[in-house]
Amino acid sequence: MQHSKFVALLIAILSCSTFGCGGSDIDDRGQRVGVTGEVKLDGQPLSNARIVFISDEGAGTVKATALIENGTYSIDETNGPLPGNAKVKIHPELMELELLEAAKDGDR
Repeated sequence: MQHSKFVALLIAILSCSTFGCGGSDIDDRGQRVGVTGEVKLDGQPLSNARIVFISDEGAGTVKATALIENGTYSIDETNGPLPGNAKVKIHPELMELELLEAAKDGDR
């Protein structure tokens, strides 16, 4: 079961990394592009997570990150990744202490 969730998330990540490449901006490490997309897990929009693009092309590693809210994210061209191949990672945001306690108590 865990494997199928991972595969579904990986497919969502790979498909969302190609969405909405918009304008571009050049910094000292290369030309950056804006990206937007959707991330779903088991068909439901993912929330309270962070998406990170790690580009190894150009002059050094470039990381671009955005908060995923209600299943969508957006990074403008000033802060976006380099065009081309990139690793894409999804990290859960840290829970607030009250949410953690509620989750431990079975309230959420």
